[in-house]
Amino acid sequence: MGIEDNELIEAYKKSELISVIVNRLLKESLDIKSISDQLVELHNSNKINIVEIFLELKNGSKGTNFFLMCNIFEEALPKIEASVEEVMECVLHLTKEAENNIMANSPSSFIEFISAKPNRISESRDLLLSEPHKWSDFLVSIIVVGSKKHLKEYVSLALDLIDHEVPEVARNAIFSLGKK
Repeated sequence: MGIEDNELIEAYKKSELISVIVNRLLKESLDIKSISDQLVELHNSNKINIVEIFLELKNGSKGTNFFLMCNIFEEALPKIEASVEEVMECVLHLTKEAENNIMANSPSSFIEFISAKPNRISESRDLLLSEPHKWSDFLVSIIVVGSKKHLKEYVSLALDLIDHEVPEVARNAIFSLGKK
């Protein structure tokens, strides 16, 4: 048996959601996918905000089991309704907390998130162009997803960014051209 929705909602209201999930997962051997799906359902029905929860998650905080919770977020991310900017902020936060291990080196959940709705790729591109130095970790994913529907536009974007003054942006632009 999983965790009751009401228990999760109450834990969220008390800012104890992460500890409740971790405790129950470890004690009851609950399925990460089913917990993730439950969180998605509660998030998408506006009963909780999982992006907000994960923006607060800290690596090394007692009782959080950071990487277990990151696995739950990775599972949930492609299915949630949230703004692209909030999600990118959250992924950057988790990456920093994981000491640059971008979601356990698995950007696929972010790729699935921006692929899920047509406006998300253009929103992520616009954010990237507004602050390339801030969003450079997403450059490869944005180019790969965008080029599937608008090849010339996104290859041109990558070529333009190769000359960027920030070496990481230029490096990621070059790398993006070799991905598919």
